[in-house]
Amino acid sequence: ICYDLRFPELFRKLALEGATDGLLTRLSDLQQAFHADGRRALLLVLQGRDASGKDGAIKQVFAGVDPASCQVFAFKAPSSEELDHDFLWRTHLALPERGRIGIFNRSHYEDVLVVRVHDLVPKAVWSKRYAQINDFERMLSENGVTILKFFLHISREELKERLLERLHEQGNTIILVTHEHDIAAHAHRIIHIRDGMVERDEKVRE
Repeated sequence: ICYDLRFPELFRKLALEGATDGLLTRLSDLQQAFHADGRRALLLVLQGRDASGKDGAIKQVFAGVDPASCQVFAFKAPSSEELDHDFLWRTHLALPERGRIGIFNRSHYEDVLVVRVHDLVPKAVWSKRYAQINDFERMLSENGVTILKFFLHISREELKERLLERLHEQGNTIILVTHEHDIAAHAHRIIHIRDGMVERDEKVRE
């Protein structure tokens, strides 16, 4: 992708939009073929902080995909019913059928990330979940589910800009200050836990 260096941002955006349109058409064609074939399911896992662009990415990338063959599941705080089961129970319920694309907005990885950052469960519990997740995904792969994972990373400065943009019309700076304090308090721990999570995931695939 090339763009005029005199207007880098403008031409980069135009070039990306042009390339994206072609890719979206190609994705739509592939999705129809994938659905017609019906032998495998596709699971896309998106992780990232609040305001990292997960919702926007899903909306833009899958704008041309047949909604009947695509499903999105957003992982929020577990309900009382979900807490009465093992931590992977709700994940299994949300998996796509063969011939369909499933998109996880956050995922089962929250159960080895958020729970550690906020000390929600003891080490004896979360430390076992890494192997359990790897075993779970290996089982899915061996039973016709292709898993693709994406981590959307943005800088703290970009995060602040996006939060300000969200709160501009509301005029509520208290939320921003609280969120900023939370980020500052947990930033290094989040990075450490996230890197450990990725490392464990890579080892099982070697």
